Amino acid sequence: MIIMTSRERVLTAIRHREPDKVPWDLGGMRSTGMKAMAYAKLRKALGLPQEEIKVYDVGQQLAWIDEDVRKILGIDVIALDIEKVLADSINFCVEFKIKGKKSLRATAKQSRLFCHYE
Repeated sequence: MIIMTSRERVLTAIRHREPDKVPWDLGGMRSTGMKAMAYAKLRKALGLPQEEIKVYDVGQQLAWIDEDVRKILGIDVIALDIEKVLADSINFCVEFKIKGKKSLRATAKQSRLFCHYE
C-alpha cells in the first residue's frame, strides 16, 4: 500500500475507502481536544520544551495542539479556523488553585489565552 499524506488519508476515509492507516485527530475540533494540564504533561513526556499552553476553549480548558506535537504523534487533522478558535478567549483571566496541586493561571494576551503552570 502507498503511504498517503494526511490530506489524502482523511479524504480517502471520508469517501469510505481504505486509507493506509486510520486518520488521527487530536484537537482538530472541540470534541477531540485535550485538557491543558494533560497537554503540558504530554509535552513533558515527549521531551519537548515546556512552553505556554494556548487554551482555545476556556470552559473545557482545551489546549491548542502545537505543530511539534502533531508531527511527533502523526496527527492528520488540524483546525482550519485557527485565529477564530484562539480569539474566543479574549478578555479572560482566571487563576485556579487546587488544594495540594499545582496552580494554573490563565491570562488573555493578544486574542490568545496562555496557561502558566507553577
